[in-house]
Amino acid sequence: MAAPTKTETTDKTESQEDPHFRLLYDGDCGFCKYSVDYCSELTSVQVDYIPYQQAVEDYPTLSVEDCQRAIQLIKVDGPVGIPVGKNVGKDVGIGGNEIVSGAQAAFQLLALGGRPTMLFLYCHLSIYAWFTELVYGWVSRHRGLVYRICKILLGSVLRPLQYDLVSWLFTRGFAILCGVSFLSFYFQARGLVGANGILPLDEYMPRLMEVYGDEYWWRSPSLFWLDTSDRFILFVCGTGIVFSALLFFNLSNTISLATIYICYLSITGGFQIFTSFQWDVMLLECCFLVLILQRWPLLGIWLMRWLLFRFMLLGGAVKMLSGDPSWLDGTALTYHFETQPLPTVFAWYADKLPVWLLKTGVSFTFLVELILPILLLLPKKPRCVAGLSVLLLQLIILITGNYNFFNLLTMLLCLFAFDDQQLRRWLGKIKILKALSSFEPKPVRISVGGWPTRIAGSTLLIGILSFSGVLLYSTLSQSAIPRSISNKVMFVRQLHIVNSYGPFAVMTKRRLEIEIQGSNDGVTWQTYEFKHKPGQLDRMPTWVAPHQPRLDWHMWFAALGDINNNIWLQKLIHRLLQGTPEVHGLFKTVPFIDRPPKMIRSQLYHYQFTDFDENGWWRRELIGSYSRPATLEDFY
Repeated sequence: MAAPTKTETTDKTESQEDPHFRLLYDGDCGFCKYSVDYCSELTSVQVDYIPYQQAVEDYPTLSVEDCQRAIQLIKVDGPVGIPVGKNVGKDVGIGGNEIVSGAQAAFQLLALGGRPTMLFLYCHLSIYAWFTELVYGWVSRHRGLVYRICKILLGSVLRPLQYDLVSWLFTRGFAILCGVSFLSFYFQARGLVGANGILPLDEYMPRLMEVYGDEYWWRSPSLFWLDTSDRFILFVCGTGIVFSALLFFNLSNTISLATIYICYLSITGGFQIFTSFQWDVMLLECCFLVLILQRWPLLGIWLMRWLLFRFMLLGGAVKMLSGDPSWLDGTALTYHFETQPLPTVFAWYADKLPVWLLKTGVSFTFLVELILPILLLLPKKPRCVAGLSVLLLQLIILITGNYNFFNLLTMLLCLFAFDDQQLRRWLGKIKILKALSSFEPKPVRISVGGWPTRIAGSTLLIGILSFSGVLLYSTLSQSAIPRSISNKVMFVRQLHIVNSYGPFAVMTKRRLEIEIQGSNDGVTWQTYEFKHKPGQLDRMPTWVAPHQPRLDWHMWFAALGDINNNIWLQKLIHRLLQGTPEVHGLFKTVPFIDRPPKMIRSQLYHYQFTDFDENGWWRRELIGSYSRPATLEDFY
C-alpha cells in the first residue's frame, strides 16, 4: 500500500479536548517495529507508540497473549495540549470503545494519518471487515516471512512516501509539452484547416452538424462550433499557449488545466485526420488526470500509474495479437529504424547494428511492454524497476525517432513510479540537476474533506477503472464492446478522458515516399520539398521532436495506400494548383512561388539508408506514378 503525500494530510489545530491515542505493539518483533516506523511518521504526535512489554500492566483488561496476537490501539484522556485534528475522534470511529485491535486498529491509525477509506470500508462492509481480520491474523502468525518480503519490496526502512516533488515536476513538464504542442499547431493551423487550408474547418463543422443533428455539441464537443475563422483557430492555439505558461508558473492551476483541456479537445476534433494520433488523446487523458491530481493527490498518482500500465501493456499486446511475423521472430528492429515515419540521424547508425543486437532489442521491448508493466502496480522497489526500464526504452525511441511529445509524455508518467526521496537522490548525482534535489515545492495542502468529497473521488476511481477496463478487455480479447455499454463508453471516448492504446502493432517493411512535382509544360518537373521527411538524398535526417510536422507525417501514411484512399492528398494537390500561400508554408521549398504550376503529379519512390561506404544518407529507386498529372480543371 502506498503512503499518502503531504497534500493528503489534514491541517492540525490545537485543542485541549481532543483525544489522544496509544498503540501497544510487540517490541521484540522486527516486523512490528518496521511498521511502527511508518505509522509514527504518518500520525505525528497524535499517537504514542509503546512496546506492550513496558505498558501491558497498566491495562488490566489486556493480557500478554492479546498483545502478542495483535496491536492494541487505546484512546486515552491525556496528556492534553497535543495538536490533533478537531474531528479525529469522529473520523477514526473509536466511539465508545476504549481499545481496538488487529486490522481495525491498523485502519484507525491510517485514518489518523489522513487515510480514512480503509476504516470506512471496515465499518460499513462486514465482509470486508471479516476478510481483513482474517488476513491480519495470517500476517500476525507469519510475521518473520512477511517482514522479509516487505524488506525486498519496500526497502529496509519503511517511511511514508511523499510525492510533492514528483507531482511538481510532472506538472511543470506537462505544461511545457502542452505549450509546445499548441505552438506547433499555431504555425501549421492555417495551412492544415484554415479557410484556405487542406481540410478547411469551415467546411468540416457544417458537415458534422448535418450528420449529428441536434446532438452535434455532445457528439463532437468543440469551441469551433462558435467560430471557424482563421483568427479564431489561432486564438484557440494562442489561448492554449498562454494557459500552458500559467500552469508552468503554478498560477490558477485548475483554471489553466481546464482551459488547456478544452482547447486541445477542440483541436483534436477540429483538425480531423491531422490529429488522429494516439499521443493527442493521451495528452487529453493526462490533462484530466492532472486535474484529479490537484484535488485528490493519491488518487491522481495511482491513476497516472494505471495509465502508464495500460499504455505499455497494450503496446506489447497489439504487437503479439497483430500476427506480424517480424515481431514474433524478433526481426522487427531490422526494419524499424529505416521505415519509421521520421527517423533521426541516430536511426541511420542504429540501422547498422548487428542483427543479434537488434533481435535482443525486440526481446527487451516485449519484456518492458508485457511483463514489467505489472510491477508498476506493486510496491516501491519493483515499481522502481519498471519505471527505469520504461524510461530506458522511451529514451532509445526518442533518440532514434521523431514522435513529437509522445515519448517525453511517457517518460514524464514514469515519474510516478518513484517517490520524492528516490528522485532527490538521483537528481543529486546529476550536476546540472543538482539544485532540484534540494528544491522543496510548496505543497498544496488540501483537507481530506468530508464524505461527499470522498464519495466523489471514489466515483471517479470506479468510473475510470470501469471504462478503461472495458477498453482494455476489448483490445486484449479482440472483441467488440457489448452494445449495452457501448454508448456510455463512446461518450467517454469522445471526451478522451479514457482511451485505448496500442502503438506500432505492425512493422512496415519498406520505406515508400511520395514526391510531389509541378510543371508548366509536362516535360520539366520541379519538386516540392517537405520540411522534415526524406527527400533530397544528401539531406541529413532531422530531429524535430517535440514539434510534429503533421503534413510530413501523413505523407508517410499516404505512401502506404493510394491516392483514391487519401482524399486529403487530393485536396493538397488542389491547393498547390491554386498557389495557396497558407499551404506553401507547410513546405520547405516551393518551386512555383510567384505563379502556380499548370499541372501537378506525384511519384512513388523506395527509399533506403545508405551504407558506410556510400555518399549521402539515402538512396532511392523509382517505383512509378502515385497520381497522374492533374490540372485545375480536374477539380471542377
